[in-house]
Amino acid sequence: MPFALIRALTQLPDPRFRRVLWRSAGLTLIGALLLALGAGWGLSWIQATDLPWLDSLLDGAAGLVVFILALVFFPSLAGLIASFFLEEIARAVEARHYPALPAPRTPPLRETVGLAARFALISAGLNLLALPLYLLLPGLNLVLYYALNGMLLSREFFEQAAQRRLEPAQADALARRHRGRLWLTGAALAFLATLPGANLLLPLIATATLVHVVERLRPAHTPDAPASA
Repeated sequence: MPFALIRALTQLPDPRFRRVLWRSAGLTLIGALLLALGAGWGLSWIQATDLPWLDSLLDGAAGLVVFILALVFFPSLAGLIASFFLEEIARAVEARHYPALPAPRTPPLRETVGLAARFALISAGLNLLALPLYLLLPGLNLVLYYALNGMLLSREFFEQAAQRRLEPAQADALARRHRGRLWLTGAALAFLATLPGANLLLPLIATATLVHVVERLRPAHTPDAPASA
């Protein structure tokens, strides 16, 4: 659903977005660096042979593996970071584009972070299972990455956005009905995750995009979930 992504991108200069942008991008950068350092540290303990020249060659290849591992875990990281800024981002989107909406249900932070943590573990596990294919299928590996993470990102960010306006059963039914559209949106976000610099904005852009998607897809007569007290 390109309209949702375009609307999210055009709101980036919004002062309400900028307040969140630097914190979100900063945490994402720190997290990505920690992922890369952790992967590099783990690989540094591996010495596959007793041949120095071969170990040097493997050390060079390790840099590529570190990059791939960081890329593999990036969607999990983005979803987890976004959970801390969900309400700020969503309210900025709604204030600009949907000012007539009633007050949303505001999930407790522990609920939002818990949902994101569950998805992060699922995403990390599935991407680790797919890692051999990423490494052994050049050319097709990106297609597989976008397909898998498109599904994961769309589902995660849709649930985070939908829980503010819909009951769980309503959100599940809506996701099943529009799984194709949601997957295409997620694939676009997965592509964004592979662009240096732009990927730091993924938590913010993905959250804003799926807020638009929820409002676009849910029927106008659907009552909002009860607002938090």
